[in-house]
Amino acid sequence: MEIRKDFRLARLIQKYLEFDKERVKKAAVTLLFLLKLNNLTGERLGYPSSLTYLLMFINYCQSCHILPNMQKHPQPKDKDKDPLYL
Repeated sequence: MEIRKDFRLARLIQKYLEFDKERVKKAAVTLLFLLKLNNLTGERLGYPSSLTYLLMFINYCQSCHILPNMQKHPQPKDKDKDPLYL
């Protein structure tokens, strides 16, 4: 069951990063690069994981109305025709 949950989370993050490639994906990659460069990631060191920072970044983009909240997207009847269906 955990694998299915992790797979769904990975697909959701991928959809968010592909939603606005010019701004969001580049900013997310830059943020994670700077965090790793300054050793600010890693649970062993007492910092949040890269995934946690990425989720916080996505949440911030949603609060600024850069990204939509796709978890509230209604489930379509035809799953193959809707690009936002997870």
